[in-house]
Amino acid sequence: MKSRGKLQAALKLMVFSIIFILISLTVIPKVKTIWELSERRDKLEQQKANLAKENRELEQELKRLDSRVAVEKLAREQLGMVKNGEQFVLPLTSDKS
Repeated sequence: MKSRGKLQAALKLMVFSIIFILISLTVIPKVKTIWELSERRDKLEQQKANLAKENRELEQELKRLDSRVAVEKLAREQLGMVKNGEQFVLPLTSDKS
């Protein structure tokens, strides 16, 4: 009778062990996938915040440059353009070495 009880206990332990292993093999990959997706989501949210900040900065720059005065200043300083009747003067620099 005692050996039968030991056999049943060993059989129960084996069944529970098999069930535990099967559940582990099923759950562990899903937990890993969830972890990886969570990390990816965090990175994407950070990237989204950075892009939103950059977008705000570009919109401010666009507003600043979207005026006649700003366009004229850029044309004069960067392109060397002059108004009708004006003369362009290029300052000479002395190179003292």
